[in-house]
Amino acid sequence: MMYNICIKNTYYKKQLLTLIIVALALQGVISMLGVWGLYPIQKMFLWAVRLFLLVELIYGIVNFSKGENKPLPFIGKYGEKAF
Repeated sequence: MMYNICIKNTYYKKQLLTLIIVALALQGVISMLGVWGLYPIQKMFLWAVRLFLLVELIYGIVNFSKGENKPLPFIGKYGEKAF
């Protein structure tokens, strides 16, 4: 029984790793906006990115709890190819 849980977790570990990489990349872009002096745009993008990442995370948690191996919307297909 534990073996089946580990197999299911492996899929979601890949999805989570993809989500973390995308979050770090987007944070780098947002930081560069601040360096360039575009603070109002930086704040707007910061909240949009936070909302996007939260939705992706909730979607992954819901699918995991249902036992479905669905990729995350928008970024999950890249995680399946990369890992």
